[in-house]
Amino acid sequence: MLPLTGTPVNNPSTVTAGSPLSTPLLVTYQRSGGIAGIHEVLTIAPDGMGSLTNYAGTTLASRQFSIVELQPIYARLTNPAFAQLKPEYLDVFPDSFTDTIIWVDASGSHTVTVTVGSTYPDILQQALDELRTLRATLP
Repeated sequence: MLPLTGTPVNNPSTVTAGSPLSTPLLVTYQRSGGIAGIHEVLTIAPDGMGSLTNYAGTTLASRQFSIVELQPIYARLTNPAFAQLKPEYLDVFPDSFTDTIIWVDASGSHTVTVTVGSTYPDILQQALDELRTLRATLP
């Protein structure tokens, strides 16, 4: 996989050669559960293209994210404290949501899964908030 690279001067919505953003190369945010049985997957590709799919893999929406939009989550995922997270923070709650972050960087693939309502470190909550913000920009 190639690293993310910069943006053209007149188009901040695309990711191209020259940016300091180099990892992670791929980010996936999955949310499932709740009374309605939600299952959504937001995937952000190395070029900054985001796509939202459902449980069947049907694309619900897609859009190009800018470097400005992606920088906060990339900074969070490359923070050394994030690498120290446990792979799971799971408690059982009726009709709860489970959120999973999968990111691929130069060292490989990493996954952390949480049950919403569980106790987990602030840096993980911040990453989830950033991913939910990105998700909210898709219909």
